[in-house]
This record gives sequence, structure tokens and C-alpha cells, in this order.
Amino acid sequence: MKKPNFFMVGAPKCGTTSMYQYLRQHPDIFMHPGKEPNFFADELFDKDPPLEEYLNNFRNSDGEKIIGEASTWYLYSKEAAKRIKLFDPKAKILIMLRNPVDMIYALHNQLVYGGQENIKYFRTALDAESERRLGKLMPSNYRDLSYLKPERLLYRDIGMYEEQVLRYISTFEKSQIHIVIFDDFRQNSEAVYVEVLKFLGVDTSFRPSSFDVFNASKTRIYQGKLIQRFRTNPILLSFTRSLIPYLIRKRLFKSLSSFYGAVNTKSQKRPPLASDLKKSLTTFFLEDIERLEKLIGRDLTIWKSLD
Repeated sequence: MKKPNFFMVGAPKCGTTSMYQYLRQHPDIFMHPGKEPNFFADELFDKDPPLEEYLNNFRNSDGEKIIGEASTWYLYSKEAAKRIKLFDPKAKILIMLRNPVDMIYALHNQLVYGGQENIKYFRTALDAESERRLGKLMPSNYRDLSYLKPERLLYRDIGMYEEQVLRYISTFEKSQIHIVIFDDFRQNSEAVYVEVLKFLGVDTSFRPSSFDVFNASKTRIYQGKLIQRFRTNPILLSFTRSLIPYLIRKRLFKSLSSFYGAVNTKSQKRPPLASDLKKSLTTFFLEDIERLEKLIGRDLTIWKSLD
């Protein structure tokens, strides 16, 4: 049975969707048809789909050198690196990192948009983290949602990269890991893309149809009642779980979300983060950023500015 040998492990909101879209166009690369299968991070999702069901998504690969998938919660997961190593000791790992302050601000916006975050204001969501560690202040229906755990709303934890990256560096050989900094990717997407192709050992002359940005910030202006009921009704969720395999259910839900989202969503630039909150968070992450610099051998001064 065909199986992946390449994993884009995160972090969230660091350009992974764009990179996924660029890579999947390459003739030497086959990518899982849906981003975020999160098979190896099931402790964050309270699910354990059968291995056969996961591998079935790669059945259409046809001799490509690289077979991959992209799941941005693998970096934050405490178990994913070990699980991937057991699955394929020679796997190639792509890590994408962004200024943690910008990343968690963008992540909060995305989770609000997706209905997984019930606290609309970022500052308030940060203030709720201590109670969320105890399972409090969660969306009222979160126990019925297999894709949501309190750990995924602890934004400061998610932005502490050094320990997360260290798990992969300690688990895999240096030659198996490639790290992309979002600032580089945003400034010159093509050059960073070529470096990733070199890392994967595929033809570096290929270019995707465009280097457009994917998964830009979105705001929901109204959510259709049908999709909302599907999200929150425990009887309906239990019924669909008993009849429909997890990955098929996930694709069905995604299709419904896309249908309603097309008319109920608008793309817009997020308002700037309040300067006092930005300074506070930058100070909070400063020591972790400095440890990360030493770990990966990269100057990240641009992330440490308090201006």
C-alpha cells in the first residue's frame, strides 16, 4: 500500500496552505487531497481513524518520488514526531515558522471564523487561557466536536516554538528536516519554493501556475443555519459518526462549509494588533525566540522588535 514519505508539520498560519498548493502541482509530488488530516496528532483531536482509512487517501499516487501531506498541528503535538518516526524513519519534514505574535493573532482569527473559538476578541481569549486549561470557557458544544480540544486554544503555548522544533530535531536526522521562515517566504516565494524542491530531491525547474497567497484572513458575516446545526447538534453528530467514516465525514463537512462560506464570507485584512498587547506578547516570547535562534542557527531579530 502506498504511504507518505514527506510531512509538512506546521506551524499554523505560517504559509503552509500556499506551500501545499504549490507543491501539489509538481509532477514529482503527490499530496494528500485534503490538507490537515492530522492523523499523527490524534491526541489533539480525540479521534483515531484506522490506518487503512488514512492510507486510502494516497491510493491515486502514481510513481511520484514524494508522497506527502500537510498537517499544521503536528508541530504542536507532543506525540506526532515520534509517531511519524515509527511510521517512516526516513521521512522528510518541512517546518514553517512565523513571528509567534503574528501567528497566534492570525490563528485566533481563523478559529473564530471556523466556529472553533467562541471568544471573538483576541485579548479576551488570551485572558481565558488559564481557565481553558481546566476545560472551562470553551464553546458550549466542544465536547461533541471531535476536532476540538482545550489545548488547541492555548495560544501562548502554540507560539512557543523552541520545544516543538526540538522534538523534531531530536527525533530525525538534520538532513531530514527543512525549516522555512515565513518572512522569507512572503518576500520571495519562488526562491523559498525552489529550496524546498531541492530538499525534497525533485526537479527544481518546475514552477506552479502562480505564487498566489492561499488561506488569507477571512471574516464570516453570517453563518447558515444548516451548517450551524450540523456543528452543534450532538444527536446529528453522533448519528453521522456511526454511519460515515471520519475522513469522508470531514470532507462532507468541508464541502458544506465551503458552500455556505462562499456567500457568507468576505476576505479582509485583520486590524493591527493593539500596540500594548503586541509589546506584551513579544516580551513574553522573547526568551523562546532567542533559544530558537540558537537551535536553528538563524537570526530572528525581526521578531523581537517592540515597535
